[in-house]
This record gives sequence, structure tokens and C-alpha cells, in this order.
Amino acid sequence: MPIYLGPPSDIKPEPTARKNLLYRYRAINDWLEPILKRDELYFSDKDSLNDPFELDFLLSIGINKAKLRERFESERRLRESTKLERLLLDQDRPELLTMFLPFVPFVVWKLPEEYARSAEKYFSLWRGIITSPSYADEHRAVRDELIRFAGKIGVCCFSRAGDNILMFSHYADSHRGCCLEFDCDDDEGNPTSIFPSRNWINRNDVSYHDDMAKVRYFEANLLDFYTAWFYRKNLQWSYEREVRFVRIAGAGVEGFRRDALTGITFGCKTSIADQQRVIKWLGPGRNVQLRKAVKDRSNLKIVQL
Repeated sequence: MPIYLGPPSDIKPEPTARKNLLYRYRAINDWLEPILKRDELYFSDKDSLNDPFELDFLLSIGINKAKLRERFESERRLRESTKLERLLLDQDRPELLTMFLPFVPFVVWKLPEEYARSAEKYFSLWRGIITSPSYADEHRAVRDELIRFAGKIGVCCFSRAGDNILMFSHYADSHRGCCLEFDCDDDEGNPTSIFPSRNWINRNDVSYHDDMAKVRYFEANLLDFYTAWFYRKNLQWSYEREVRFVRIAGAGVEGFRRDALTGITFGCKTSIADQQRVIKWLGPGRNVQLRKAVKDRSNLKIVQL
């Protein structure tokens, strides 16, 4: 019997079906071959993304005194413990530690004692800094540093929809390509990662908005910025239902679990020759279900091959 998945919003898996599935649409070309032969996916850099508005942001200089006081108290407690020293000494990846520290140049744990113990003294310090002639240069320098940071990040994008007409059109060679299905659960149904690497890779659903990300210079740290920035796109992209993996090691090839690839759906215009190429690249002994999308009035129907 054909398997009809219906449009993305109508997918209702059987109770025993895997629910933690992600999809990646691809053209059938030389870039697909290493994915299937060597179990590798590529993380793209910022400049390779297809949306020119991607990863744009507004670095706000607005100040919420209550939140700034909360930041001060948190850092003061950290300064007074030995935790910070241990983090600095034991951290193999110092760039990860910096993600948890505020952008501002006068972080509490680096200040003289008089500013580090008194919130009011701390507030007087930042009031003096933002009125100084050098402040505009400092603000610009922070923005430039964040842009450089973005350029060092690698991004690999998936969708929660495996039968999306627009996705087949935009990313699978106008329905001549295919859609790869990845299962994020292990054989026992426990959540795991597609990528077993020790590289720091984070996964989040993308949120969609009609304005750019805004990060408050005096409140956020790099991790806050990272979360608000890298998992945010314009509302017009919401049809993608994107799940994004971000790799702090930067752009490049990353190996995925061989058993994570569980299915391939060919587009409704994929040629027999291209289907055979894909099967050849997969090789023998792979537990990968092969399916095909067919036109069903205004929807796609997914059928087993």
C-alpha cells in the first residue's frame, strides 16, 4: 500500500513510528555522493547561506537597570567563588568560556575591587563609559567582533517536513533530486544526535520573525547572542520548518552516524538513471527505505519503491 504522509501540518505518525525525524533536501550531483558513500554532511559558513538577510542583527545600547543589576550580582558571586578560576584553568576550549561572559569591556570579574563589590559603583562606571568619546568606537568594535565570530561558525540545516512541495522545488533540483530522512533516535528509541563528533555542535529549531534579532549590549553574553541570532530567520521562510545544527568549529565536513540515514524520497521528476546512481552510492547492506513522491492533486503523495 502507498504511504500517504500528507502535507507537513497533517503528518500523524502511528504510535510505534519514529517521531524524531529530520529531512534534508538535495540535488542528485557530485555533492550528494560523499553524503551517501562516506556518511558526511557539510556545515556551511555565513557567506554560503542563500538568504542575504541571514544572521543580521541589531546591537542595542538600551539599558534595563534591573537586568543589569541581575547581571552584576551573578558575576559578583562568580568572582567571589573559585569557580571562575577553575573554568579558566581547566577549559580546553577557551572560546566556549567566553560565550558565557558579557560583551561589555568592563565585566565584573575583571574590575578593581571597589567596582566589583558595589552595584552602584558599577553603574557609575558604565554611565561614565557610555558618555565618553571612546564609547562609539568600543560599540563598533564589539559589533565587528560579533560579525567575525559569525564567520567562524558552521551551519547545517534540516527540515521537519519530508514532503514539502516548495522544499523539493528550492533545494532538490525542482523535484528532480531527493529528500534524505535522518532519525535522531537510536535503535531503542532514545534521543541522540545525528553527529557523534566531539566537536561542539548545538541543535535548535529555528524561530521566525518579521524583524531582525536584537541583542542588548549591556545585558547579553555571547551565548545569549548566539541563541537569539543563529536560530532566527525572517517570517517568510517559515514554510521550511527548519531545525539547525551549529558547529563552533566552523565550516567543513562532519561525519554522521551511519544508521541515522533511514530513508530517501525521490522527487516526482527524478529520473530512473538518477535513482540508480543514488542506489549505487548507497551500496549494499544499508537499511535505508526508498520512496518516491508522486503528484496527488495539489499535494505530494509518498509511496514506497
